[in-house]
Amino acid sequence: MNTIKSLAIVAALASTATLVPAEADACSCIFECKNTILTGSTLASGAEGFYWFLAGSGVAPGDIPDGVLTLEKLGADGDEVVPYVISKSNDRGTYFLIKPEAGFEVGSSYRFTADLSGWDGSGCAFEISSGKIEEVVSVETEIIEVVPTSKLTLAVGDITVDSIGFESEAVCSEDFLSAHRVVSIELPPDLEPLADSLFYDITVDGESYLHIDSSCAFQDILPNELDQTVRSTLLATICEDVPDYAGGSSISQGTHEVIARAKLPESDVFSWKSDPVMIDLNCPEPTIDPDAGPSDPDAGPIDADPDVGSPDAGSPSPDGGSDGSGGDSQSEGCVQASPGAPAGAPGALALALLGLVGLGRRRR
Repeated sequence: MNTIKSLAIVAALASTATLVPAEADACSCIFECKNTILTGSTLASGAEGFYWFLAGSGVAPGDIPDGVLTLEKLGADGDEVVPYVISKSNDRGTYFLIKPEAGFEVGSSYRFTADLSGWDGSGCAFEISSGKIEEVVSVETEIIEVVPTSKLTLAVGDITVDSIGFESEAVCSEDFLSAHRVVSIELPPDLEPLADSLFYDITVDGESYLHIDSSCAFQDILPNELDQTVRSTLLATICEDVPDYAGGSSISQGTHEVIARAKLPESDVFSWKSDPVMIDLNCPEPTIDPDAGPSDPDAGPIDADPDVGSPDAGSPSPDGGSDGSGGDSQSEGCVQASPGAPAGAPGALALALLGLVGLGRRRR
C-alpha cells in the first residue's frame, strides 16, 4: 500500500475515533490512483519524452520492473522495440519521461505502452480491480519539427455575475456570488497538431492561475493544469463576504494583466505565449433605492445590477456546459466527514492529503 493511501487511512481512523457532534462538516478527499499518458498523436522532436502519470504512488524509476513499460518504433516492415531512458519529473504525483536512448527521429512514429498487470508495486491494484482505471494504456505519436517562434491568442469572454463553485475546506465546494469571465487559449495553425501534447498555463499578474471549484480538485489537476482540449478556465472574483476557509481561488477586483502560455513538458526552449491582455474584473455596484430608508444589515445581499449580468443566466464553464460544482452536490472524489471540529475548521484528512501532494492554496 502506498504512502498516501496509508496516511489517508490513518487520518480517517483517527478522525472516526474522536467523532463528536460538530457544528460544521469538513471536506475529506478520497485519493485515487491513475495510469495516464499525457502525450497526443503528434510530438515535437525537441520533446523530453512521453509524459506518463502514475498518480502519487511514490514510485522511483528504479522501482519499475521490466515489462511494465515498452517503447516501440513503428515501421512499414514491422515494429521494433527500442531501448529507452526514463527519468522522474516533478513530485506533484509521480510523473515520468520516457524517450529512446538514441533520441526521437523526425518523421518516425513511436508507440509507448504502460502495462500495470502483475505489478504489485504500482499502488493501483484497487482502482484496477474495481474498473476505475485502465490496466494497460498505450499511445502512438508521430515526431515532427516545430520552431519556438509562434504566438498564442488569449480569448476573453464577457463578464457574467452569478453563483459558481469555489473550493471550501468545510464542504469541499461552495457556491458564491461571483463576477467572472471565461479565458481561453487559442493555438496558431502550426501548433494545432501538438495540441494534446502541450501543457497550458494562464498567468494573472505574473502568477499561475486556475479557478478551483473543489478542495479535492488537486487529484484531478494534471501538470498542464488546464484541460488539454478545452484549454480554458474562469477568471473569477467573489462578490460577497465568505469565510476564511473558502474561496481560495478568487482573485481581487480590478484590472489584471493576463498571459496565456503553452510548452512542451520540461522544456525551456519550446515554450510559447500570448501578448499581455489587460482584463477588468469587477463586481457590480449595488442598486440602492433612495426611498427605501437605511439598509438592514441582516437583510441579506443586495441585488446585483442587472445590466452587468443576470444571476439567472447561468455561467459558461470551461467545458462548454454550466458549472456543476455547486455546494449542494459533492464533486467526485469528495465526501463530507464530521471530525468534531468547530465551524470553519479544515478536516484533518483534507489537510493531510493536500500537504502530501504539495498543492498550495492560491489567494490574491
